Amino acid sequence: MTARDLCWAAVGFVATALLILASAATPLLCGLASPFARP
Repeated sequence: MTARDLCWAAVGFVATALLILASAATPLLCGLASPFARP
């Protein structure tokens, strides 16, 4: 493995982690915000 391989592996890992966090946090944020969104 070269340094470039390690760099791309790190980029892919971070991107995957961000996607998982975003997909997991969206329903949680919607559920938390729904009581406050009602007038």
